[in-house]
Amino acid sequence: MIESVLVEEMYHILKGEREYDEKKYEAALKQRNKTITNFTMIPDVTLEIEKYINEATMEIWDAISKDDEEKAAVLFFAIWSVMKEYVVHNLYRDTTTGIEKPDILDISEMTEYNMDFDSLISAMGMILSNTHRYQQVIDFSKEVLELFNWERTKADTFKDDIGQALADMGKTDESDAWYQKWMEAEPDNGNCINGYAFCYQIRGDIERAITIVESHLPEKEIADKKYENLYIRAADLYEQNGENKKAEHFRQLLEEIHSPFSDDIVFDIEDEQCQKPVVKGKKIYPNDLCPCGSGKKYKKCCGKN
Repeated sequence: MIESVLVEEMYHILKGEREYDEKKYEAALKQRNKTITNFTMIPDVTLEIEKYINEATMEIWDAISKDDEEKAAVLFFAIWSVMKEYVVHNLYRDTTTGIEKPDILDISEMTEYNMDFDSLISAMGMILSNTHRYQQVIDFSKEVLELFNWERTKADTFKDDIGQALADMGKTDESDAWYQKWMEAEPDNGNCINGYAFCYQIRGDIERAITIVESHLPEKEIADKKYENLYIRAADLYEQNGENKKAEHFRQLLEEIHSPFSDDIVFDIEDEQCQKPVVKGKKIYPNDLCPCGSGKKYKKCCGKN
């Protein structure tokens, strides 16, 4: 309240090129205080909506923690439309160049950490897929892609969920077209190539999957983190195809990516000399085959836990 009156007074000083008027400032302050006081009994609708969303989010996470994904999916779609409206009405900014959308990671910061449902949005693709709501996966993912800008965060998870859902529905031509369009826009995107090749892998067309991967391997295969997903898929495909030497080659590149000199290293700070690096194990992605040997996708097997 004080800030608004102060800014208003500063504006009139600059516009009218006049001196600061103490009496005018005090009068404006008293009037603003009277106005605010008259509205103290009106509930803050935004706060009520935030409370509603937060309570619903906690209930959904509780269902997920209890492995009740069916309940989690039902609860989520009961609140999803409210979440979308909240983002549009509270986080969109009207600028001189048009509407400015937030990044999905901006939710917490822009709401002064009162709201934190970005992680839930990111997890819902897997939940909906696990409950065989493939068309809802597609619709939801497209809505998320439209709802936010993607300047800081990659949209790969949601794009891949669409391609995988189309494949799961048996719409192989549409799935192929989706990945091909994605590859045209981002020819070096390892997540796209990984997902596209995986669709053929689970169809049993290993040769086609290998062709997709090989056509996008860098001319010089170096231990570069940006090729990590591509190398993971290559190692898995070559092993399944009985080409163990090639599979080992890509595993070696992956080990080099996660060497003690990579960014993924964590040092044991309790070691006085700090000489024992702890290297992270092989990263498993939602659409990878589950390492338990079930033959299912990781997100539909052990990844559910």
